[in-house]
Amino acid sequence: MVERNETKERGIFMSHKKKLRSPDCDLDPRQFPSLNKRFYEGFPGDFIFARLGMLCRTYESSEVVKTELTQGTGWGLFRMAFDPEEKDYAAVVRRTAELELVALRQQAAETLFRVFWVHLNREPCTWLALARLRQPGDLQTAAKAYLAGKSSLTHDPWADDDDRRRDHARVIWGASSVMEDGTLREERLGPSADAVALWVAQAAHAVCRAPLYNAYKHGLAVVASEPFSLTFGATPESPDPLTIEGERGFAYLERVPDDVNQRYVWHRTHESIDFELVAAEIAAYGNLLIPIVTVGAFERGVAGPRAVVVPNAAATPEALWAMKAKPDISALGFSESLIYLDHEESVSGPGLPWEP
Repeated sequence: MVERNETKERGIFMSHKKKLRSPDCDLDPRQFPSLNKRFYEGFPGDFIFARLGMLCRTYESSEVVKTELTQGTGWGLFRMAFDPEEKDYAAVVRRTAELELVALRQQAAETLFRVFWVHLNREPCTWLALARLRQPGDLQTAAKAYLAGKSSLTHDPWADDDDRRRDHARVIWGASSVMEDGTLREERLGPSADAVALWVAQAAHAVCRAPLYNAYKHGLAVVASEPFSLTFGATPESPDPLTIEGERGFAYLERVPDDVNQRYVWHRTHESIDFELVAAEIAAYGNLLIPIVTVGAFERGVAGPRAVVVPNAAATPEALWAMKAKPDISALGFSESLIYLDHEESVSGPGLPWEP
């Protein structure tokens, strides 16, 4: 018989409840240059686009993927095959790609906001600053501060739009993009910074609220929802019936406030997925990471000057949704031409940022 040492075990258990010191305690800042070098040189910037490409390929080639799955696939000793008579596995493949696209959109949005936020706060060690945002609440607190017009948790809100533009310009093009008198070095940087701010704000909203993503992440608490049509009868105010068309998507249960009865109620919510628009949104988030990381590497001594890159000022989130309404224009093509970065050199000459 093995005798348990209850006292010792309780002591070990209790020791875990002791408050531990912060990992930043006595941290030697002389390690920051090497950490920055490892981070910027190893930043997986192609990760988002690689996943996006695979999901687009899966969605567009659902019949091919279905054939591969029903004929049998696997890796090593593991083998699997679906019964083609059981269900429409091409539809299953498309549904899976749609949900994974939702997950990728959330990750891309959170990544953009995290990377933007730590550079906005001019953190000396980017990798450590990102690692400190460990809890969802920490990131949501930062996102709410940004949406409230703050550049950090401790600073006052931006004084005006020009103040906000200057901070965004420093993140995208470096400190030297703002001259000593507070004006931007080039006129075109102002509208571009405004467009970047709209995308960062959209990413911040995604950080604060993502019900479909959360339902999918937590126990696959979503169900496929087919297209539907709701018709409301005529009233004296509206003599013609009103019909609302709902596209195919996903349904989930959401807790919503009932202010009249001062309580929460469960609500079944339907959310449609426009694959093309969501993919274009992901591409926008991924594209905007490029200049932020490039400038961050330069200003921390990791990389040399690069050509000035200016995101197109016309490529706002609202413009993307409007482009979808035109049948002869592809939203994905829009993301590549307008949301994608303008690689023209600055009139001030090459080099990023501008030579001080």
